[in-house]
Amino acid sequence: MTVYSQTADDILNRVRQMDPAAQVKELTEQAQLLYGSDEELSLDISRSAIRIAETSGDRLLYSDALYSLGFIFFRTVEYDSARYYMENALSVREEIGDSSAIAFAKNRLGNILWNQGYQTEAFKLFREAADLHRALGNRLEEGRAYNNIGNSYRQWANYDKALEFFIATSRIYEDVGYDEGLGWLNFSITMLYRTLGDLDKALQYATKALSIYQGMVKVTSDSAGIMICYGQLGDIHSLLGNYDLALDYHRKALAMRLRINIPSSIADGYTGIGRIHYSMGHYETAINELSRSVELRENMLARGGLATALRYRGLSRLALGDTSLAMADFQRSLTVAREFNELQNQANLLNDMSRIYRIQGQLDKAYDFGSEFRTLKDSIDNLERNKMALALKATYDLENAERENLRLAQANTISVLELQRSKSRIRFMVVVLIFSALLAVLVLNLYRQSKRDNRLLRAKNIEIEKARSLLQTEMHEREKLEKDREKLILELRESLNNVKSLKGLIPICASCKKIRNDDGYYEQLEKYISEHTDAEFSHGICQDCYEMLYPDLAKKKIIKF
Repeated sequence: MTVYSQTADDILNRVRQMDPAAQVKELTEQAQLLYGSDEELSLDISRSAIRIAETSGDRLLYSDALYSLGFIFFRTVEYDSARYYMENALSVREEIGDSSAIAFAKNRLGNILWNQGYQTEAFKLFREAADLHRALGNRLEEGRAYNNIGNSYRQWANYDKALEFFIATSRIYEDVGYDEGLGWLNFSITMLYRTLGDLDKALQYATKALSIYQGMVKVTSDSAGIMICYGQLGDIHSLLGNYDLALDYHRKALAMRLRINIPSSIADGYTGIGRIHYSMGHYETAINELSRSVELRENMLARGGLATALRYRGLSRLALGDTSLAMADFQRSLTVAREFNELQNQANLLNDMSRIYRIQGQLDKAYDFGSEFRTLKDSIDNLERNKMALALKATYDLENAERENLRLAQANTISVLELQRSKSRIRFMVVVLIFSALLAVLVLNLYRQSKRDNRLLRAKNIEIEKARSLLQTEMHEREKLEKDREKLILELRESLNNVKSLKGLIPICASCKKIRNDDGYYEQLEKYISEHTDAEFSHGICQDCYEMLYPDLAKKKIIKF
């Protein structure tokens, strides 16, 4: 993105026709770009973005503008202002209920509180931010929060825990392909080993970080990571006494800082080169380089490195015998160190000034500065001891809190499981009751069906029995009829055997009705039939003959026909 103007009015006029969201986005981006080159302008347009966002009524937009200004104050080391705006941004985001935005604000507010010395509160925010990002599936931001947790443990001298979280962070960064994060992670590990005094390990990880950024620059053309690696490698080689290599790395870093054109970064580059020249005994060159750093720092709001640059310039001048200018640098450096509460710088300067006054024979001043140095040194030692004690207490409290949270989580899990088991029991009982009811209904239906079937079966049996009885009766009748038929047949056969039949033409007298037999003689009809059949005759008289033969008797009707 290009910075179009260096005046607030021009920037505001250019965005005036945009909708509020676009205005705020443009202004906050411009503010971030202007940071380091024109802090006042950066702050002015950030405040304008806040006013526009607040007027729009868009609460999330308003929180974003507050967050942006808080971040700028954080970068300019104005932690009170940074905290004010970041806490307001977090409050608005919590009011809205935007979990992702809340997580971002908590992580950044944690950075601010840590730098203010509220380490336990900061650590808690880092953990909350990590939990939120993990719940949201935002792996990258979860890794960044873990990196902050690892740095917290590193500053608490709990190096095992620090490495645990750095390793967890590296796995996340590798999973999401976040090479820039891997570079910064190696810086964190580098600083850890520098703190431990293991400069070889520190050099190893700084070199690894440089390799990562050199691979990135082929794709992104972003050389900032390489620049920081050069500075880090220069510092490590300087501590190892490899001054030529250290100077080479710092010069490479300075060349890149000049291209990026961020005054505070350029000032750091000149300070690094000046310190190496001082260590090499190149005092004139050191003074020149450090003077450039001082000049840049004097015109900036972020003057945190000014005291260091002034001190080393003073030491270089002292080495050249220019005591008055050296003392002027020391006094100015002491004032700045006190302004920014840089205790170690103050102690070093008090010791330097006590030593100079002692060389000059001003023993009273030497004693006063020496006493102040020893008091401050004791205070620093006490602060370090308190810091360690607080770190141990914070770690202990956090571990207790984690154990308590784990206990509560386990208790909650147990409660949930108990509830689920109770529900399961109830569901089981309901299922059993339903099943029992269904079974009872089924059994009842089967019983009723069985009764109906039994009734039908009995009815069928009765019908069958009746049918069987009828059949038996019919069979008996049939058998009887069959026997009668057979008897009749036998009788008929027997009768048939006894029947003599008359066949053929039988000659009979037309007058007397006598029949001629086989011998040619006429016989009485009765005799002939009796001889030729089984028939027998009994004699009577018919009515006609009776009337003809016995007319008198017929008239008297003695015989009735």
